[in-house]
Amino acid sequence: MATITGHRSPPVVLAGLLALLGLLALAVPLARQAAAQDASGREALRREIARDLVVHHALPRYEALTAETAALDETARTFCADPAPDGLAAVHGAYADAFEAWMAIQHVRFGPVMREDRYYRLEYWPDKHGQGGRQLRKLFASGDLSAMTPETLADKSVALQGFPALERILYGKNAESRLTSGDETAAGLCRFATAITGNLKAMAAATETEWRDGPAALADDMDAETVDQTLKDFFQAFTDELQFIRLSKLGEPLGDTPRQANPRAAEAWRSGLSLPAIQANLTGLHEAFAGNEGAGSKGLGAALNRDEADGDYRRSVARGLLYGIDFIDGHPDLLTTDLKSEEGRKSVAFLMLHLDGVRERAAGTLGGALGVDLGFNAMDGD
Repeated sequence: MATITGHRSPPVVLAGLLALLGLLALAVPLARQAAAQDASGREALRREIARDLVVHHALPRYEALTAETAALDETARTFCADPAPDGLAAVHGAYADAFEAWMAIQHVRFGPVMREDRYYRLEYWPDKHGQGGRQLRKLFASGDLSAMTPETLADKSVALQGFPALERILYGKNAESRLTSGDETAAGLCRFATAITGNLKAMAAATETEWRDGPAALADDMDAETVDQTLKDFFQAFTDELQFIRLSKLGEPLGDTPRQANPRAAEAWRSGLSLPAIQANLTGLHEAFAGNEGAGSKGLGAALNRDEADGDYRRSVARGLLYGIDFIDGHPDLLTTDLKSEEGRKSVAFLMLHLDGVRERAAGTLGGALGVDLGFNAMDGD
C-alpha cells in the first residue's frame, strides 16, 4: 500500500508502540530488581556496621579497661605493701592509664555497663552537689576503714566507689605525705584505695564478660530489630558524648564570664587529666565513627557512602574529631590558666563550637544513612 512521503503507515506505528511498551514492561522489573539489590546491599552494610561496632569497637575497649584496672589494682596493692614516693608515682601512672581507658569507652551508656549501676559506680561525675566530698569526709570521720573491701564498698554510695573517689585519695591535699607516712591513717587510706581499685577491676571484668557472652556472641546472628537498636544506640552514644564534652567538660569550667570560670569544675582536675580525658573521649568516638583500623572494621561513618556528598561529610566528621585532639595538644592550659584570659577563653569557646559543628554534621547526615531516628535528645534541652 502506498504511503504519504514522510509518514509511516499505521501498522508500522503500531509495531513501534508495541516494541516501546515491551521495553517499558521489561524496564519496570529491572528497576525493581536494582532497587531490591540496592536495599539488600544497604541492609548488609548496616548489619556489618552493627557487628563491627560490637565486636571490634566496644568489646576491645572493655578488654582494655579490664586490663588497665587490673594493673591499677596490682600497682596500688604493691605500693600499699611498702608505701614510698616512687611507688605512689607508679600508682599515679596506672591511675592515668586506667582512667583514660575508661574515657575511651565512656560514650557507651547502654548494655552491660548499665547493669547494677556500674556506669555511675565507675565514675560519678559531674558531682554538682559535692556528694563525693561530703561522703568521703563522713567516712573518714567515722574511722570505718578497717574492714573496707571491694565487696563491702560495692554496697556503699556510688560517689565512694569509682575513679573520682580514688582521685581524691591519690591526688588530694597532702596526699603523698598522708599515704607514705606509715601510720594508721596511711594504712586506712590504703585499705580504702585498694577497695576502690579492686571494685573497679571487678566491674570492668564483669562488663567485659557480659559484653563478650551477650552482644558479641550474638553479633553474627542479629535480627533486623537488633541491628536497628544497635545502630541507634551507638549513634545516640556518639552524638550524646560530643554534647557532653561541649556542655559539661568544657562549658562548666568556662562559665559565662571570666569571674564565673572555675577550673575545679573540670573533670579529673586534681589529677591533671582533664584534657587527656577529652582526648581519650575523642579517640574512642573517632574509632566508633571511622572504624577500628587495626581490625579493618567499619564504624558508623561507613554508612555515608551513597554519593559524593556523603563522602565529604564522612571525611569532614572524621577529620573534625582528630582536629579536636590536635587542638588540645596545642593548648595545654585550656582548662586551667586559659579560663581567665580573653584569648584563652576564646580558645575554649572555639573548641566547643568546633565540636558542636562536628556533632551537627554527623547528626544531620548519619541518621538517614543508618536508617535510624534518634527522636528527642534530653541534652538538647527544650
